[in-house]
Amino acid sequence: KPPAAIRIDGVELFGDELWFDDPETRKRLRDSVIEAHREEKILVGPPADEVERICPSNGRILGAGAVLRLGGAHQGGYGEQDIAYAYRQLARALHPDKNPTIPTAGAAFKRLSEAADELRQGLTEQRNALKTLVAFAGRSATAEMLERPQEAIFAEATRVLYTVATTAGEGHIDRLALNRAATFNSQKALLLASEWFQKPGLLDVFGGTPVRTSYDCAPKRYRAQFLCLINRLLLVEARQFGDGHIRAGWNSIMQNFPELALWREFREHLQLHVWDNSNDPKNDTRVYADETDAGKPPEPKEPEMDNQTKAQKLLETYWTLLSGPTFQTAYDKLRHRGKMTLQLGIMQLMEEATQEAVTKLNFKEGKEWKFKQSVELVKEVFAQSEDESIRKKALELERMVEYPPGKLFGIVEERKNSRSQRRSRSRS
Repeated sequence: KPPAAIRIDGVELFGDELWFDDPETRKRLRDSVIEAHREEKILVGPPADEVERICPSNGRILGAGAVLRLGGAHQGGYGEQDIAYAYRQLARALHPDKNPTIPTAGAAFKRLSEAADELRQGLTEQRNALKTLVAFAGRSATAEMLERPQEAIFAEATRVLYTVATTAGEGHIDRLALNRAATFNSQKALLLASEWFQKPGLLDVFGGTPVRTSYDCAPKRYRAQFLCLINRLLLVEARQFGDGHIRAGWNSIMQNFPELALWREFREHLQLHVWDNSNDPKNDTRVYADETDAGKPPEPKEPEMDNQTKAQKLLETYWTLLSGPTFQTAYDKLRHRGKMTLQLGIMQLMEEATQEAVTKLNFKEGKEWKFKQSVELVKEVFAQSEDESIRKKALELERMVEYPPGKLFGIVEERKNSRSQRRSRSRS
């Protein structure tokens, strides 16, 4: 009999719960959303404070849900009535005619209206995504599911991941076992797995905003299960396609869920500390998405560089990789989802850029080299450089560890201009 789990305050257990297929659990989640909105009253602060919250003077852009205080795990979802109620409560206090002494009241009121429209448009997209997900299972969405679609989207998305993971199999499975599994899996499940691995439609759904919004509204333990399932399918795909290669659609999913990088890092540390492979067969090779084919001969290595050369080449490589449109597009996609999601996404992009730089420069450390090591090395070599442009680049790279990117990639200037434009419009 396994020992009882130790309960720790603030920490939840999670596992392969079939909550998405349990009518009682689903009903309890929907009821909790209704109750949360019944109890929730939009407490409007002083107009000046609300204006500053909606249009922060530091240039940060608040997401639509944060503007109207809707969404997130506390409430668990929202619909048109919730948007209308939140908008009315805030609009009464922020109308420019009631706040002539606040120069940015007009900009805040405009942002409030834009946020309400954005959430309404988001509901349309979420309902379309929900209809797509249930259609893959051969069913249709009910009116109750469509009213506040976030819980239903997350449940159906988790159902898809779970079905594909259990159908496709993981690890090294012989043909006899696969044939035996196929006889027990329903035809719909096999078709769903085929749809996942052979067509881009499902990857596009999971890389879209509706699934991310539903994720943000879900309980913590279900989010953890969701991330685990996505990572499992990522490993399966890497094994199926060989050489650690995955389809391009996964890029949107990994940008949509930057928490995957933390989950994979935790998994690697856990494996390092507790995985006992002393009794494993010698020919049993575990394949991970970022591993290369063990059968390939090693690439010839260049002579080891000194720190000065290494730092110079790293800085040049980061500058080239991250000053292009790919980084800007990813940043624009992440910045509306809140400070935490933005920072996690930026750090994932930096780690990906680091691995690309390390591979390009043939570092002997390989994938063990992390972005923070690059920052420390560049800081050590160039912090006191007489070349002002090099010193600025080094300092900008360092501040990305704690803050979103700034002048290095031309983002601060754009945001400052947009803020000044908002102010000028409000004055006019």
